[in-house]
Amino acid sequence: MGTAHVILTAIAIMGTAVIYGSDTFAATVLRPALTHLDDRALGAVSGFIHLYGDKRLVIPGIGGTVAAGAATLVAIMQGDRETIVLDSVALTALLAWLGIYLRINAPINRAMIEAALRGETLDAIRMLQRKWESVSIPRATLQAVAVGCLFAAAVAS
Repeated sequence: MGTAHVILTAIAIMGTAVIYGSDTFAATVLRPALTHLDDRALGAVSGFIHLYGDKRLVIPGIGGTVAAGAATLVAIMQGDRETIVLDSVALTALLAWLGIYLRINAPINRAMIEAALRGETLDAIRMLQRKWESVSIPRATLQAVAVGCLFAAAVAS
């Protein structure tokens, strides 16, 4: 496999690893820690975490996904079946993650951010937090699959 594939895969791994680490931290540390906060603190902390997360994690998230897609196209053009499969699985996992994020997490994030910026506590903050957390482990798992497949594709190439 050529240099282009290696470079694109490295970019995809770096971007995906940032999101994987963030999702793993949310699933293993934030979930239990946030249960100890009262509603007001939960709303403020969650709102501001999402404010900064949604602003600052866009570049590695989109960059990793776009690079994974580009690496997949390069693998297809070069005809390496093993790398095509690995890259395709990684890209599929990343797109599934994006679907979950856009459908479930992004609307909750917006509501929490808006309330935090107004200094308000949402009446349904606990329910929203539980709904947000309900996809933390699946999101982290999808990112783990993507990182693993990208590493395997890098080794295979």
